[in-house]
Amino acid sequence: MMYVGAIANVNPIRPSTVLWMSDTIAARTESAERLGYYKAAMKSHGAVEKYCAAENFQRGERWYASDSREQVRDDTLKKWAKYNVLQITSGIDTTASYARYTFNPEFAALFDPSLEGEELQAEIEKWQDKNLDKAGKTRAHAQRKRAKNTATGIQVERPNASPRVLKKGKSNEIIKGVVEEFATKFLADPHVLFISESDDKINPDDQESLEELGMPVDPKVLLVDCIIADVDPTHGTFWFIEVVATDGPVHDQRKEAILKWAADSEIAEDKCRFLTAFASRNASTAKTCLPQLAYGSFAWFLDEPSGLLEWRDSSTSNAE
Repeated sequence: MMYVGAIANVNPIRPSTVLWMSDTIAARTESAERLGYYKAAMKSHGAVEKYCAAENFQRGERWYASDSREQVRDDTLKKWAKYNVLQITSGIDTTASYARYTFNPEFAALFDPSLEGEELQAEIEKWQDKNLDKAGKTRAHAQRKRAKNTATGIQVERPNASPRVLKKGKSNEIIKGVVEEFATKFLADPHVLFISESDDKINPDDQESLEELGMPVDPKVLLVDCIIADVDPTHGTFWFIEVVATDGPVHDQRKEAILKWAADSEIAEDKCRFLTAFASRNASTAKTCLPQLAYGSFAWFLDEPSGLLEWRDSSTSNAE
């Protein structure tokens, strides 16, 4: 994987990329040579043979037998994924033969030749502390679950209704996390009232339900990405959620617009909660949008589902 630069969803490999390697190929370390092997391996074993012949060298003995595909996948790649060593490209059917495995960049960084001695050991221990404890394993498990999305869509398991399939995309991956992880962790009795997609702004079933509740949504006036109600009698809150894959957090103006819609729908202001959901605290969108968050709102991160960030005035809090 280091040989072909399979890092952070760039140049993903499949088991056959490993099967067809040999010591002779591995000894050819120029960038053009490594890229040449990768391109050939993405086509077929025959293409690898042709690549070696064209470069005028004997490929030598293969590292693995042709029937070792499952061994590489199950005994190595899947076990690495448990410890966040790998990233698995999402949106690919698990039965498909497409390349999908790359190193997590934090793990790949441990192979930096400039790291030596005590500095290397310190970085290794830092990585182990983050990824080998229960939280690290949970985070890796969540990533693997997202990677199991089918090639046709992302299935969202709603706690109060039948599953809904959304189109593939980063925003909908975050929505899935909000519904399946945030809502079940932080709300006592969550009911998903509304989910919006870029090309399906208002699902007819959601619109019908909202109209029955006296809460019609007009996309020309107000449209959030998701509305979840906590119908537990001790809470009775409504969470208005914006998903940020590119832009669009709950800032002050957005909060004011939501509160106006809530008032028109006879929802008391003290029952409104505001959440901006990101893929990660390290995502560029989070770094850009976090300073814009409205007072009295929350932020949640898909890769750290147990945490909730609150931005509030020191004299007030919306938390329950």
